[in-house]
Amino acid sequence: MIGSFVSWRMQVVACAMITVVGHLLMLRFVVESPRYLIAKGDIEGARESCEWLQKAPPFSPSVNTYVNEVSLSGPCAQKPIFQFSFF
Repeated sequence: MIGSFVSWRMQVVACAMITVVGHLLMLRFVVESPRYLIAKGDIEGARESCEWLQKAPPFSPSVNTYVNEVSLSGPCAQKPIFQFSFF
C-alpha cells in the first residue's frame, strides 16, 4: 500500500530511523553493570546499580554480599563466554 506512494529506498530509511531513534532512547534508561563499575573502581556506583537491578532497599545485605564477592573475584576470574579458534 505505501509502496505506491513512497519508493522502497525511502521505506528502508524510515524503518532504519525508527530503529535508531528507539535504540538511542533506550540507551538513556540502561544501567551500567555492577561488574563493569567495580572493574572501573566505582564501588559505590556498583552498589547503587545492583540495588536498582534487584529492586533492593539501600544497604541490603544481598547487595553488599554480591558487590564484595565480585570485587574480591577480580577481573581474572571471569571466563569468556565464547572462545573462537580459527587454527
